[in-house]
Amino acid sequence: MNNIFSLNRMIKIIRKDMLSEYKNLIIWIGASAGVMFVISALNMLIQKFNGVSPEANSSFHMIFFIIFLFPGGYLITSSMFKDLHDKSKNIYWLTMPGSTFEKMLSRLLISSLFYVLLLILIYPLFAGLSELFNLL
Repeated sequence: MNNIFSLNRMIKIIRKDMLSEYKNLIIWIGASAGVMFVISALNMLIQKFNGVSPEANSSFHMIFFIIFLFPGGYLITSSMFKDLHDKSKNIYWLTMPGSTFEKMLSRLLISSLFYVLLLILIYPLFAGLSELFNLL
């Protein structure tokens, strides 16, 4: 048995971290989608009042994706590691079975790899819904 890295322990830690952080992720997704809908609608209204065709501003979703990817990733990562600085939770985190490497790697994987994959899957859905809303 390896005390530094065990795949079974790592999977259990990732599952535990995902289950404990899913509420924050749902709130973040909902808030981000709401902001995107509002800004997209305002952008569409400004274009209509100025007589600009919607195709002229085709970089809107590219810019928003980059904003969600980098600053959003920073916010998700900082929220994933906040338990280390909370005195009521850091003792639980430190005494949880698993090596420190596994605990840090699980949160790093969630906040980097899983976040990017989730963003790639969910962003086109919300972008399509916001554009559909703009057509109304």
